[in-house]
Amino acid sequence: MDKNAFRGQNGYVLFRTEGNMSDAELSMTAINDVVRTYSRIAEQRGWKTDRLDASVSWLKHDISTALRVRGWEAYGVLCDEPSRHCRRYPRPGGKGSTLEICVQTYVVPEAAEYEWRPFLKDVQEWVFYSHWTSVKAAVRLCHKPTDSLAECREVDPVYDLSLGQYTLQCHRQAAWSFLLDHLRNLDASPPLER
Repeated sequence: MDKNAFRGQNGYVLFRTEGNMSDAELSMTAINDVVRTYSRIAEQRGWKTDRLDASVSWLKHDISTALRVRGWEAYGVLCDEPSRHCRRYPRPGGKGSTLEICVQTYVVPEAAEYEWRPFLKDVQEWVFYSHWTSVKAAVRLCHKPTDSLAECREVDPVYDLSLGQYTLQCHRQAAWSFLLDHLRNLDASPPLER
């Protein structure tokens, strides 16, 4: 995929810990530290950020966190950042040594709606509802030919005041962005139709 074609777009950053991490709390601490680093980069450039929960099926480990970054050339700048960030933490139990945890990042350009259209016939979409509020809480997409899954969810769905209802537009856009980036990398993309 030619990254230069998407440099001016908004972007998403997916975070995951590498390896089989025995301490889930330290793994989440490492991810939070790296998320703060990316948030500071965005803040210094005047970009806006939203944190989402996300998962994709084509990576070895589930992704628990994604950061949506909105601003001019957000994708272009962020894809030039290192993709591996290692942090050292004191080992639990006070055994005197440190534990190194590495966080892998994946930067994905935000997909426009016209980019989705050629894939609609091959993608099944599910919308999940929160058990306690009965509002839409997550979007899951499955690309049937490649059996690729992308999901985006948030504890508090985005509330659109102009419509007076909960909307999942940002979750849908994030899930489509993750899925289209994966399909581009597989060279499974049909030509774009505007």
